[in-house]
Amino acid sequence: MPRNIEIKARIERIDDLLPKALAIADQGPRESFYQLTPTHEPDRLRETLRLAWGQIGRVQKKRTLLLVGRTRIHLDRVQGLGHFLELEVVLEEDEPLEAGMQEANDIMAQLGVEPSRLIEGAYLDLLLRQQA
Repeated sequence: MPRNIEIKARIERIDDLLPKALAIADQGPRESFYQLTPTHEPDRLRETLRLAWGQIGRVQKKRTLLLVGRTRIHLDRVQGLGHFLELEVVLEEDEPLEAGMQEANDIMAQLGVEPSRLIEGAYLDLLLRQQA
C-alpha cells in the first residue's frame, strides 16, 4: 500500500515562499485530472450529498503544487485560516518513515521554514477549533 510522510506548517505569505520553492522544484507545477459534473442546482446537489454523507464543515482553498523529486510541495491559501505549506514525501514500499521525515525536514530548511511553525490536523479541524 502506498505511504507518504505529510507535514503542515503555517506560513506568513505564500508570495514570500514561492520563489524559494520554485528554485528547488525540479518538475514545477504539474497537471492534475478531475471530473466536472455540471449542475444547474449546485446548492441542491450539495444538500443531497450532505444528507447522504453528512457534513461537519467546508474548506475553501487555493493550492499551488510543485514537485521536488518525490516530494509534493503544496502552498495553500485557506479561506478563514491563512497561508500554509504542506509537504508530502512519497515513500518506497519498505522504506523507513525516518527517511521521509529527514527529506521533509531538509526541504523545510531549504525553504527557510522553522520547525516551530509545524502544526497538526486537517484544515477542517483547524476551522472547527477556531469556531469553538
